[in-house]
Order: sequence, then structure tokens, then C-alpha cells
Amino acid sequence: GSMVSSTLKKLAINSIDTLFYHSYNDFIGSPNTLRELVLEVEKGRVKKIGVSVYTNQEIERLLDVKEVKVIQAPFNLLDNELQRADVFNRAKEIGKEIHTRSVFLQGLYFKSPNSITGHLTPLREQVQRINTIADSAGVSMECLALNYALSKPYIDRVLIGVDNVEQLQANLKAIQTGLPQEVANEIDQIMVEDIRLLNPSTWKA
Repeated sequence: GSMVSSTLKKLAINSIDTLFYHSYNDFIGSPNTLRELVLEVEKGRVKKIGVSVYTNQEIERLLDVKEVKVIQAPFNLLDNELQRADVFNRAKEIGKEIHTRSVFLQGLYFKSPNSITGHLTPLREQVQRINTIADSAGVSMECLALNYALSKPYIDRVLIGVDNVEQLQANLKAIQTGLPQEVANEIDQIMVEDIRLLNPSTWKA
């Protein structure tokens, strides 16, 4: 309780829209926190409780947790419709909000395919395919990556990180272009078999 109070004070706001657990493990590791947060929701100081996750299994375990209203998970050109649509749609059907992150997969999509080496080498072919799709559609990689996520009806919000104002402006500009449905459909067909490759926390330096 006091943590929320001091945070609100520091930020000089009256309420937080969504308060996230940093990970699924944090969520299950501190059951008492959930009770405290539910009280904060009742007081109106927190509007929604969310959990940031990596895997579809974690999302499935949260489907039955009625207190958790928002799920934040990765989604991008490779961690895509084939990987996520089913479980995202199930979450949406029961009224949960889906926020996504990792739209550029740690900048992987901006690398030239030949420079992708080591244990990520298996992704080279798919990144090449994405480049080909972007080229033939006449759009930048940034435009393709952002608009692909934004085009999905089962995604409520797309989170991005930027280093400076110029980057943010470029991202906003890329969004205005939109994406033809047939281009999104092509991305939908890309399948990465080894899903561990899509989780940067498993990447070796």
C-alpha cells in the first residue's frame, strides 16, 4: 500500500492506469502483493493490475486470474500471429487487455541477414524473408515492424522504447503509413520452430 502511495506522490498523480508485475515469476512469488493491489484498485489509486510475461504458457495460467486485467507480452514479425494469436484471442474473449512489446526484437530486424551469426544463425533465413517482404511492399523495416503489430485487432497497445525525440518522431511517421493487409498476411505465414530464439533473455553475447 505504502509503495503505491509514495509512487503516486513522486509522480504527482492521483492514480496509476496499470501497475505491472515485472514477470510471471514475480507475480506467483508474491501472493500477498496481489491482495494489497486489489485494495489499491478498490480505493481507485490503481485502475488495473497487469503482468508482464514471455511465454504462452504464462498467459494461459493468467487466464483464470480475474484480478489480472492486462497482459503484456512480446509480439513482432517473427514472434507473430502464428505464435501468439490463439492465446491472445482467448485472453481478449474473457475481457483482458493485451499490450505488446519487443516490436523490433532488440534491433534484430535492422541487421543485415549475413551479420546474424552464432546461435541466432537459424533466424537468418527468416530475417532475409522479412527484408524481401519490406522491399517488395516498398516500406521501411521500421514501418513494417510497427504497423504489423498495430494491425492486429487482438492487440490493444504496442509499447516501444526510443533513445531520443527524433526516433520517436520517425516511429510516429512510420505508423501513419499503415500496412496493406496482404503484406501482414505474408508475415503471418513466417514460422520460427525454435521459439527460444525469439526470447532475447536466452541470447548469448
